[in-house]
Amino acid sequence: MKTRCINYFINSLNNSFSMERKKKILIAIYNLAAGGAQKSLVSLLNTISPEKYSIDLFLLNSQGLFLSQVPEYVNLIKGSSNFSLIHHSPAEFKYFFKLGIWLWMKVVYSRLISKCFFRNLHKEQAHWKTWSQNIENLPKEYDCAIGYVEGCMNYFVIDKVKAKRKILWIHNVYTALKYNPDFDFDFFSKADNVVTMSESGVESLQHTFPQLKQKFIVLENISNGKLIEKFSLSSIEENEYKNFKGLKLLSIGRLMDQKNYPLAIQAASELRKKGIVFLWYVIGEGFDRAKLEALIEKENLGKVFKLIGLRENPYQYMRVADMIVMTSKFEGRSIALDEAKILHKLIVTTNYTSVADVVENEKTGLICEMTPQAVADAITRLHSNPNLVDAIITNLKSKDWDNTSEVEKYYSVIEGLSLIHISE
Repeated sequence: MKTRCINYFINSLNNSFSMERKKKILIAIYNLAAGGAQKSLVSLLNTISPEKYSIDLFLLNSQGLFLSQVPEYVNLIKGSSNFSLIHHSPAEFKYFFKLGIWLWMKVVYSRLISKCFFRNLHKEQAHWKTWSQNIENLPKEYDCAIGYVEGCMNYFVIDKVKAKRKILWIHNVYTALKYNPDFDFDFFSKADNVVTMSESGVESLQHTFPQLKQKFIVLENISNGKLIEKFSLSSIEENEYKNFKGLKLLSIGRLMDQKNYPLAIQAASELRKKGIVFLWYVIGEGFDRAKLEALIEKENLGKVFKLIGLRENPYQYMRVADMIVMTSKFEGRSIALDEAKILHKLIVTTNYTSVADVVENEKTGLICEMTPQAVADAITRLHSNPNLVDAIITNLKSKDWDNTSEVEKYYSVIEGLSLIHISE
């Protein structure tokens, strides 16, 4: 009995020391609603070792599609009400009624200042410029603090968090985001690294900030093949899609200008002119829904082009779809296309700046120009060319697209051991 007690004490002591040796990490992001950055973060959290790090996840909004996928060992921190106001419009009277007239007046004042004096800034930059003085510092000190998405989360990590190392994320090609580089220069210069998802992303940052080129590195989104394949086996509810006998097309992404869904709708019109029988689903939500629904109605495509909203598990739809279609104007690195390759799905994508980092034309998918005719022609080509389809599928199956080993590079950057990639 005495020996067992001594062993229990020693094991408890070892566990205590092990906990103390864990480095404290903060990751900041607006929310875990639908989006590439959110999905990327959830994949990272499910891959990173809980034995190495104690992780705090800072959220302005503690609701969201992917919240249920956050591992139990991650500690959630909700941002203060003052911080959450940074993105609320003064027109949201019901929201401010609960908080008080003084906060509403503060927000009105800050927005007026932004419009009058900071028109040269991106709206995220203007929000931070006028509202940051109302945001409290985090009391805890960290070994590493990570701003996981461009904009106010990056500024928050630099200005309001104590940490030995600070890492900022840019999930898109920087020049496409239309941020004011003079404003961002001060924040980037204070960071240990600025991470982006592709070679094109690094080149864009280095071109814009040549004095800081050594800070910019590539870390790929984590794509966990085993989890994706497991989730893809679930059955979808929509029998019309599951049992459809024609061509099943799928697009995934927020309903926003970047994703260029008007182009997809126009391409659908071209497909109909060609006599292709198809059903096109779009997974995503966003501010452009009303505009897109009006365009779908105008083109009389309501029965074949459907905005089905958010889905926690898009992989079951990927499995059923014949092709994944992306019509984006720009991307950092599309996690949806990386995941499509894991499921060996045919891909048609527009020729945005960084597309070659994800798809090899004619080998792992088709890259086309940003016109309705070009998108429709690429879809038709795959639909009518079984030899090309067989060649692409063979190429996709010849490689393991799971990249969970990429997490070792994340560890190196968090620890400050080495810079993983520097483009010259």
